[in-house]
Amino acid sequence: MASKQVSNLWKLGVRVAASTSDPGRNHKAMAGLIERCSDVVPVGTTSLTLSEAQYYVGRQIEVEIERARLGDDDHVRNLVGVDAQRQERNTAVTEVYGVMLRTRTAFEAVFGPGTGVKLLGLETKVPEDPVRLYQTGDRSRRWLRDPQVELPVVDLPGFNFDREAMAAGIDGPLDRLGAANAVLPQEEKHSVDTLVVKLTAMQQLDELIGRGARWMEALYDIGGMDKESDRVRLSSHRSSRQEASPDAPPESTPETAPETVTSESA
Repeated sequence: MASKQVSNLWKLGVRVAASTSDPGRNHKAMAGLIERCSDVVPVGTTSLTLSEAQYYVGRQIEVEIERARLGDDDHVRNLVGVDAQRQERNTAVTEVYGVMLRTRTAFEAVFGPGTGVKLLGLETKVPEDPVRLYQTGDRSRRWLRDPQVELPVVDLPGFNFDREAMAAGIDGPLDRLGAANAVLPQEEKHSVDTLVVKLTAMQQLDELIGRGARWMEALYDIGGMDKESDRVRLSSHRSSRQEASPDAPPESTPETAPETVTSESA
């Protein structure tokens, strides 16, 4: 009667042998590999030899390394652009804030205390928020140019108030702020989009490297190529040459491979 150890090895061996000789599973696995490597496998390919499969996995990894690198470059360029646009917006905010503060002060000097709030729609304090600041400035210049908005009696004898000149003084800085307010959210959204593209490319590459490395490690181990196996083994992956109990399920390893190859680079 076979010992428990031999019996367990027999059971495990039967499962593995059955998997290797199952045409349906093998065909499905090969179809999945061809689909995963669709960037490099010729269109119309339905089957590959083992050597061809290894070759195309390697080429697919190279393609996705470049894709991840380009995605990272695009995202970094976008971040630089967002920073520049944000600085431009902040400069416009400072300029408009100063103009509006001087406009309200001048208006109240001519027409009396409180008139700036009533006629120009300014709040008690000039807003600091870029969007509210633009809305307030835009309303002020529209009211200044609107003949239906009556002005009170001038409180400063001998002074002639020029509504258009005051409105024109607001135009330049306010238009720059409006343009910055319109562009910056689009740039920030694009920054999020480029980050998603980058992270997606990195995740796909990470998974392919991990799975490809485990596959090649197993092939090299079976072929007795210990040095080559060590060369591609991931630091998170327990050596396949360690003794394992047939009773216990295999230790789970991450689907992704955040660590690099432990020995010299391939």
